[in-house]
Formats: sequence, C-alpha cells, structure tokens
Amino acid sequence: MNIALQAIRYHAHYQQIWNEFVNIAQNATFLFHRSFMDYHADRFQDHSVMVFADKELLAIFPANEKDNVIYSHGGLTYGGVAVAPSVESYQNIFQAIFHYYQRKEFEKIFYKEIPFFYQKSKPTEPKFYPLSLSNQTLVHLIRLCQQDMGAVIDLQSPIHLWHGREQAIKKASHAIPPLEIIEDSSFTQFEGFWNELLIPQLKNKYGLSPTHTLSEISLLAARFPQNIKQYNVYQQGEILAGATIFEDRQVAHCQYVASNNLGKELRATDLLFHYLIKEKYKNFCYFSFGISNEHGSNKVNQGLLQWKISWGAEVCKHLHFQIDLS
Repeated sequence: MNIALQAIRYHAHYQQIWNEFVNIAQNATFLFHRSFMDYHADRFQDHSVMVFADKELLAIFPANEKDNVIYSHGGLTYGGVAVAPSVESYQNIFQAIFHYYQRKEFEKIFYKEIPFFYQKSKPTEPKFYPLSLSNQTLVHLIRLCQQDMGAVIDLQSPIHLWHGREQAIKKASHAIPPLEIIEDSSFTQFEGFWNELLIPQLKNKYGLSPTHTLSEISLLAARFPQNIKQYNVYQQGEILAGATIFEDRQVAHCQYVASNNLGKELRATDLLFHYLIKEKYKNFCYFSFGISNEHGSNKVNQGLLQWKISWGAEVCKHLHFQIDLS
C-alpha cells in the first residue's frame, strides 16, 4: 500500500460505516456489528479503531480500554482485526493500529485472534502478523499469553462419530414417548432453556452464570433473527435439552448447551447434535463447539474436549497475545 494509513477512534457517528464494513469484510461476523457490541456498552469503555487509506476503510479493530491497557473487545468471544476484501497484507494495518495506541500512551494490547473458519479467504500473512514485527521498534515484546482449545467439524469432509455417540443417538431415537426437536427463537423457548436448564446446570456444575442473561439473549435474538437460533428437545411438552446456535458465514457455533437429568438419561443432547450436524447444518462449512478452557485459563476440561472430539471435531487453537507498547 503506497497511501499512508490512518487509524482513528470509533465514534457513534461512524456506526453505519462500521456496520456496512462488517457485512463485506473478509473475516468479521455479526458479533462485530455495533448492535451486538453495544448491548453491553455500560460494561466496557469502548476504544475500537478504524483504519483508513485516504477515505477507504480497510480495517476495524473492536477493542475496549481498562487501566491504560487495550483489549480485544472483552464483550466478544473473539476479537482481532477485520479487513476489507481488497487487503492482502496486514503489515501496515497493524503498524497503524499499534502506532495509534502508542500515541495515546497505552502500555499494552491483549489481542484475541479471529478463528480461522470465519475467514472468507486466506491472507498472505502469517496467522498473526505482529509476531513478525517483534524485532522492530514499534513494539517492545509480543508473546503468547493464552491458548484456548476449540473444537470444530469440517462439515464438507467425512464425519466420523465415535461408536458411543452412535449408540447414544440410537437410544434417543427410540425413546418412548418420542423426543421432539423444536427450532423456535421466541422468548418462551429461550426462557425455558435458560431458567430450567442452562442456569441450573452452570450454577450446579461450575458455580457460574451464562455470559448472557435471558433478557440480553432475547434482545440479541430479536436484533439478529437470522443469526441466533434456539433448538430445544421435548418429551410430551417437557423440556429436556437445548442448544443456542450462532450462525454466520456458513459457520454454526454452539454458544450454549444444557440438559437436565432425564435428558441425560434419554440422550436428548445426542439426538439434538446429530440433527444439527447431520441435517440442519449439513450444507454449512463448519460446526464449532467453542472452547473447552476452564474459567478463562489455560487449563482444559479434557472430558468436555473429548466429548466434542467424539462428534468428529478437530482441535483448533484460538491464540491470545500480549503486545507491549512501552
């Protein structure tokens, strides 16, 4: 790129430009849309930047600031720099972003990569270009600080289920009375799943609460009806299991999954995931189970990871980097 790049801070008057860019970028998803990012604006001090070449927007970086540190936006599962379709090299873009935050006297950046399966096309640069900048004066140190262990199925390649999964699916499909899968993203469906399954399971098993409250997920589903879907499994009207799926760019990502004791006994979750993987999303490119790390640490829940692998998923690492600017 011969034109000097300029990184500027996002402001609300750029909302339309930002959102239009998200729709055409190589590697952005609806999570980068301001209507998604801003639903919890009161929790994060936004300090996102936009990179321009003259008047052409080339990249966006969703970010927030806290205690003189910049974070890939803390309200998003993943962050990273989203780039325009015309971008082939990230080098100057990262330099412009780092230089901007240096001028604002921030000390460091914590950077989360965008998962590879959301990429429309493969960039010509390494997966995380700033690693190759570490010997330049722009940054003082770049180091890997966390590896999240994700699991993803390539839906366009043969899928090999473990024998135990096949047996569980067979058991669920022969349940009497039969199990019924319902796709319905109405408030009632979210309410049943959240209050009867998800909240009790997370509290009892991990002492945690869902990232999104019931009101928040209902609001987001209303804003993004084509992207956020709820699937529940019932037996004679009683909810047994469910999954919340985020769809975008031919990727189905499982955001939440939960079941009760009867659902576990009848293998309702197995029936549901077999339907999602083999039928509902069979023409998508990828099915993502999300990460298996415990409480934001590098410790991996091996049982959970093995369960995902048993569906034919492969492990993929989502890398987090610390970039020292001073």
